[in-house]
Amino acid sequence: MAIDLNAFWTPFTSNRQFKAAPRLVFLAAAGMGRVFVVHSGFEACPKVMKIALAHLPALEHI
Repeated sequence: MAIDLNAFWTPFTSNRQFKAAPRLVFLAAAGMGRVFVVHSGFEACPKVMKIALAHLPALEHI
């Protein structure tokens, strides 16, 4: 699979991250086809919560 690295490049990414992403997808469970790269667990936790909440249906408050 050819990926245009210039389309995703930011000052915070590196070629190593792009080379590792397809390998991570290959090793991941079925249905997990995306890689989200962060610098640390401290940064990952709030990002994961935001992504999860954005994909949940609206919750009704009682």
